[in-house]
Amino acid sequence: MPEPEIKNLIDCLEELSLVLSPKISLEQAILYLLVCKKDEYALTDLGERMGWSSLKTSRHVNTLANERYDGSGYHQGYEVLYTLENPESRIYKNAFLTHKGKLLKERIAGILRGKQA
Repeated sequence: MPEPEIKNLIDCLEELSLVLSPKISLEQAILYLLVCKKDEYALTDLGERMGWSSLKTSRHVNTLANERYDGSGYHQGYEVLYTLENPESRIYKNAFLTHKGKLLKERIAGILRGKQA
């Protein structure tokens, strides 16, 4: 029998997969969870944290926002993040949770506290 913490982690990943897509990558799940930690996360900081180029960061954020590319074309994104220009420097963007993203965050937090959604 797995440790309760491992079971809760698996339940969280399954919840992400269920709500977003069974094809969500672990990188995208981590990116989403990083944004959950803060009210606002600069894309440059996310890229540095993940060790990604700005292009890769933008692509993953776009997937979690409004559009995703699967090799054959663009499709509806997961709509758990949105971006806005940084008011201090318009060449930078910051990521925020959408309403859907906040609801998912609450569900994941409940799982981690041992309260299944």
